[in-house]
Amino acid sequence: MTENKKPKETDAVLGGQTTAPKRGAVLGGIEGLKQRLENSDPQERVIALQKAVQYGEEGLKLVAEATFGDKLELEQADQTPPEILALLDQDPVFRLKKRSENSNWKVRNEVASNPNTPLEILQQLAQDQDMELRGEVASHRNTPPEILQQLAQDEGVVVRREVASHRNTPPEILQQLAQDEGVVVRREVAFNPNTPPEILRQLARDEDWDVRKGIASNPNTPLEFLQQLAQSRNGDDVRQRDVVASNPNTPPEVLQQLARDEELVRSRVAQNPNTPLELLQQLARDESKGIRRGVASNPNTPPETLQQLARDEHKDVRREVASNPNFPLELLQQLARDEDVSLRIGVALNPNTPLELLQQLARDEHYGVRSEVALNPNTPLELLQQLARDEHYGVRSEVASNPNTPLGLLQQLARDEDKDVREGVASNPNTPPETLQQLDQDQDPSVRTKVASNPNTPLELLQQLARDEDVLVRYELASNPNIPPELLQQLLKEIILKPLYDEVPSHCNTPPEVLQQLARDKHGKVRYKVASHRNTLPEILQQLARDEDRLVRSGVASNPNLSLELLQQLARDEDWSVRKGVASNPNTPPEVLQELARDEDHRVRFWVPFNRQTPPELLQLLARDEHEWVRREANNSLRKRGFQL
Repeated sequence: MTENKKPKETDAVLGGQTTAPKRGAVLGGIEGLKQRLENSDPQERVIALQKAVQYGEEGLKLVAEATFGDKLELEQADQTPPEILALLDQDPVFRLKKRSENSNWKVRNEVASNPNTPLEILQQLAQDQDMELRGEVASHRNTPPEILQQLAQDEGVVVRREVASHRNTPPEILQQLAQDEGVVVRREVAFNPNTPPEILRQLARDEDWDVRKGIASNPNTPLEFLQQLAQSRNGDDVRQRDVVASNPNTPPEVLQQLARDEELVRSRVAQNPNTPLELLQQLARDESKGIRRGVASNPNTPPETLQQLARDEHKDVRREVASNPNFPLELLQQLARDEDVSLRIGVALNPNTPLELLQQLARDEHYGVRSEVALNPNTPLELLQQLARDEHYGVRSEVASNPNTPLGLLQQLARDEDKDVREGVASNPNTPPETLQQLDQDQDPSVRTKVASNPNTPLELLQQLARDEDVLVRYELASNPNIPPELLQQLLKEIILKPLYDEVPSHCNTPPEVLQQLARDKHGKVRYKVASHRNTLPEILQQLARDEDRLVRSGVASNPNLSLELLQQLARDEDWSVRKGVASNPNTPPEVLQELARDEDHRVRFWVPFNRQTPPELLQLLARDEHEWVRREANNSLRKRGFQL
């Protein structure tokens, strides 16, 4: 049967040789639309895409496959049909791509941290000028090895640090980063569970204690090295033995040896899931309450040892026993009836407590027991409903705070007569917007304060709370992580409140333009917070580096985004507190630290040993300093890096 080729009413038909009007099509059907999309003129392609809606799903598919540039033009064009605008609005990749090109670093940062951001956008953001944003790309779970390899060469130590800790970083890149000049980078390599044993052996000789600590806790660390660390008895090596005792891969024979160590180390052995049963039984008789408590919390402690500890003289030990998931059911039933309130509280907390015991404890005479039942993640809906009517406000408050409490119950508790209960609802991450709107009108300002700080409070409520009559509500609003920059600006203009002026320049979302305005504030403390803020533009830092207030200049000196030129300039500032800020700045290079190590003021020299960039030879020089404080900290730093004194 011959297919009917008759065009539809909406199809374009082949015309004569004259130029077609811009809003008309020349070729018929969907094929004509596809031909127009190959036009080099972007305006022609947009006009063609606007007509795609006439061809149903096949036409809309062409819109979905269009380039980002064409989609952007299509979205901004005047005559784009609403169906196409709705399609673009629902296109997650298009929305992410748009946001990735936003001038606000915070918006781009959100894209970099979005778990659904596709590879091509991650590749684009890996070239971003903002160092911390590149760090977000380096920490993204989907970032492939080829982008990590590129970021491993990044000039920013925070970027290389994220690459060093990433699960996708291949061994050859970890090998390169194990020799990085940044100690924080080498530390992350040491902690990375994918670092091969041969690289860990290399890092075992690192001068930094925290690097060696990472090796002690790494599941790939060779047995012989764990044994070596367990036997070490020099300087601060008790901390290394502490980490070895916590490592779940430490073999029983090494744990047996560490069980005779200092109390801190023995307590780690008591909690280690790899500790053998006979050793747990031995530690259950230790004279230290903290060690017996560690055994009581260990999920592998046998029931007979837990039964012994259930009679311990210290209630903290008994409570750990009662909440241990390995505690046998028949003993839980016994403890649920014990006269000791701390034991019944422990049973109420236990994730393995069966429903019948939770029901029994929900009727306990002590409100503390009932409160823990209200918080237990396994408490069923019918018990939560019962506890929501409890006579004690503390129990109802815990129900209101429980993330498993259903919406209907949250709405009921939002009308509770006690403000603590309503506060619990207002701070619950699952409270729906309509209930938050109801609590936004609460007569008690402490409830409205919780609404103001809830990260789920919608924008329109945040805007309403910005006009709240209570100053503490507006103050709390300024710390909400989702408050938009324009609302921060509004708070700054409308509210004359010194604590708020302290809050806005410290807020992580404060945009550069607001910080630029605050940089001219008459209060030195406000300018100081601008000076130390990560969003402050380089030109503002340069301006504040000449501020007459030494506190402001010290804020600039400690800002990790400070340029080398300004670090060198402030290292020669007339005020010691400014030079101290340079000495403590994590990005101050060794040559500037060398200058500060000879500073005339011992309070400046005192801070040089704390800086991870200070080379060993400079620490050795400071270990001979004329001032006792400087000598002491230099020697401490040398010991932490493994130098024998």
